[in-house]
Order: sequence, then structure tokens, then C-alpha cells
Amino acid sequence: MKITLEAIEKVMNQAGVDYAAAKEALLKAEGDAEKAIKDLQPNKGCCSEEPVELLEEMAVKWVSLNRNPIQLGRASYKR
Repeated sequence: MKITLEAIEKVMNQAGVDYAAAKEALLKAEGDAEKAIKDLQPNKGCCSEEPVELLEEMAVKWVSLNRNPIQLGRASYKR
């Protein structure tokens, strides 16, 4: 398996990591830059914090526009 400087630079640029992290990811991915980039990117699935934060923000906005409180998961939002 040969890891080139071009592959390291590609991983660094696309995943936003430093040289050492890019090289380590490429070693784990056996030189496959696309797999290394995918492995370094944060999980964008259902467990990501971003959707939860977005839902909370939407709930707060909804409550500010409406008089009735809502229940969102375990959190209750009241005006």
C-alpha cells in the first residue's frame, strides 16, 4: 500500500484535519482516500446533535408564535 502526498493533501482538505490525522486515516483505510475522508467526517445520521438542536430551536420559535405549549421529547416548551 502506497500513501501519496496527494492523497494526504486530499484527505486534509476535504476532511479538515492535519497531516498526522490524514495519514493515520489513510493507513487505516489502506490508502483509499475516499474511505479515509468518510471515516473522518462526523456522523451525519440520526444520532448527530445538529437535528436535535434544530428541533429545539424550532420548538422555541413555534412557542413564541403560538399560545399553546408543546411537548417535544422529554422537554416541554412554554411561552
